[in-house]
Amino acid sequence: MLTFKRLPCLVCLTLAITACLLSVAGNTLAQDAKTPAQEQSAPVPSIEELKRQLEAKRLELKQQSEAKRQLEAKQQADAKQQAEAKLQLEGKQQPEARQKQPKLPPAEREPAAAPESPRTPASPAVLAKSTPIPKNISPVKLEPNSAAVSDSCPYPVAARNRGETGTVVLLIYVTPDGHATDTNIESSSGSDVLDEAAASCVKEYGHFLPRRVGARAEAGWFRMKFRWSFGD
Repeated sequence: MLTFKRLPCLVCLTLAITACLLSVAGNTLAQDAKTPAQEQSAPVPSIEELKRQLEAKRLELKQQSEAKRQLEAKQQADAKQQAEAKLQLEGKQQPEARQKQPKLPPAEREPAAAPESPRTPASPAVLAKSTPIPKNISPVKLEPNSAAVSDSCPYPVAARNRGETGTVVLLIYVTPDGHATDTNIESSSGSDVLDEAAASCVKEYGHFLPRRVGARAEAGWFRMKFRWSFGD
């Protein structure tokens, strides 16, 4: 008996639940159907609107760049002012430091006179250049034990490659110890390379008999012929 009495209630409850489910499903379908319609109805920005947005973005970037440039310029100006202020402060401190130094009496301020250095005799090269070349010059003589100067001098490579030969007449200043300290070209070989090589070689390898006055040797000018050839 109780079971048949409860049956209408269960049926009603089932119908109520089914109605709720149908209502929820209908609302969901309505929302799903409404969304595309709303999306389709959303306004699409025009080309002019997009241009205005791009222009506004460009102006914003330009303002940011200008603000950054002004900030950097201000920082540089501040750094320059600080450096100038530091220089001015240092320049102001230096006179103050000099004023604070104690003043010495005149006797103490004057430095002591430096002792005169002894005069050294002039070198033979200086004497040679200051000595005039006489008119009558005798030929120079090599020491008996010395080799010929021309045998000790290498032939200049540049002159040899060009096949240059010739004889140089040199005036040689010989010191009392027999060394040549200065030369003067009296007659050229026709080649500057050979002339310079002969003068250099005489001063480097030459050892001569100086002029003697009694038992004393004296410096003087002598003449020497220097021949450049290939051995023929």
